[in-house]
Amino acid sequence: MSRINKNVILALLTLTSSAFLLFQLYYYKHYLSAKNGTGLSKSKGSRIGFDSTQWRAVKKFIVLTSSQNVPVFLIDPLILELINKDFEQVKNNSHGSTSECKFFCVPRDFTTFALRYHLWKNEQYLDDNTVEAMAFRKNAKELLQLAAKTLKKLGVQFWLSSGTCLGWYRQCNIIPYSKDVDLGIFIQDYKSDIISAFQDVGLPLKHKFGKVEDSLELSFQGKDDIKLDIFFFYEETDHMWNGGTQAKTGKKFKYLFPKFTLCWTEFVDMKVHVPCETTEYIEANYGKTWKIPVKTWDWKRSPPNVQPNGIWPISEWDEVIQLY
Repeated sequence: MSRINKNVILALLTLTSSAFLLFQLYYYKHYLSAKNGTGLSKSKGSRIGFDSTQWRAVKKFIVLTSSQNVPVFLIDPLILELINKDFEQVKNNSHGSTSECKFFCVPRDFTTFALRYHLWKNEQYLDDNTVEAMAFRKNAKELLQLAAKTLKKLGVQFWLSSGTCLGWYRQCNIIPYSKDVDLGIFIQDYKSDIISAFQDVGLPLKHKFGKVEDSLELSFQGKDDIKLDIFFFYEETDHMWNGGTQAKTGKKFKYLFPKFTLCWTEFVDMKVHVPCETTEYIEANYGKTWKIPVKTWDWKRSPPNVQPNGIWPISEWDEVIQLY
């Protein structure tokens, strides 16, 4: 079967499943609640009406999967059971007496959907299962977990940045050819004992560029030559930025990002922060073509958001360019 035919079939599956889910949710949200005489937003003991936060979340999820041509199916056993009972009560209630609204009037913290693995798996992001790639992902995961534990102990908030954020968003995994783990920290959260804290857990400082007032960047050495890079972000009136320094020339660089906030997500069995405005964040760093894997990357030229930021005075090099 040609690729065009596959795409057509996938699009039809997506459209059909999305339409079915929207119809199902709309039907039970409006028709059953009206027939039962129960107001969703006025249900006694309800923490959040389904027509507000939960309803928006479900709709946003369906729109997202639809935009990515991923057919999904409602499989939550509790919801399906309650919906079925409500439906049977309405069907058997020919005289219009009220029946109990068992799901939509009682908020639920999560709703379970399913998808077919082979339809979700994107061919261009197939996992690299070579020994080297698997070893890198394992070591990178352990390094990220150790970094998260260390920063949590310090009370320092961080988020996935650069290639690590891209891997989470694009591939739901660590990019095996990235060769490092990238984290972002707001400069106001910097603590003077952060370097010693990482050294105490077995991560020696590899380099320190910049200073707290300007373009601070820390890099720690993990095992098997995997680096932990920590970029500190500075806030301006209409944007945020982090700095970069070329050690041999003292040249400074600045990477501009639109302002962003932080949200929780799950990545490699961890709960971590990422920019809520993820697409804008990634497009700033990798451009509109971020979905296409690129293995050759020059940190000084490749990012579309990089710009020159002067040169460190030679008199400051001992402070702002430290290599170990």
